[in-house]
Amino acid sequence: MQRGRRSHEETSRTRGHCHDSSQGGGQRLLELLPDDLSLEDIQYHIDARQKIERGLEDIEAGRTISEAEFEAKMSKWLEP
Repeated sequence: MQRGRRSHEETSRTRGHCHDSSQGGGQRLLELLPDDLSLEDIQYHIDARQKIERGLEDIEAGRTISEAEFEAKMSKWLEP
């Protein structure tokens, strides 16, 4: 099956509908991406999707920190 060519604009409108970490979700992501992406671009989108999925799983499992804790950690990283 040959995929139709999609522009970046068309893809941007539908990209948010891919929320599935299963094998089928990866296939869905590839179907949503424009056909003219490089392998590096495809890998970037796969990695980003995996990070988003892990973050959502962390939220569902209660693995979060408060805004105050976040600010305290960031202030240590940003100190000169």
